[in-house]
Amino acid sequence: GAEIYRQTLPLADLLYVTEVQADVEGDAFFPAIDWTLWQTIKREAVPAATLATFAYDLVVYRKNTVTTATAG
Repeated sequence: GAEIYRQTLPLADLLYVTEVQADVEGDAFFPAIDWTLWQTIKREAVPAATLATFAYDLVVYRKNTVTTATAG
């Protein structure tokens, strides 16, 4: 899973990310992202439903695009 994300991330224009509000152990990770290349376009906070669950945010990021015009 992590390798597929790493290979295809440069092709993405939008990221749909679930940001869990907890520190948990794991053995697979999403690749590091240069957040200066992305802007948040939507964020929805979802509170924990019970004491046994975690709050999380549903976030949509859009890749910043730079358009340069050349004089000719």
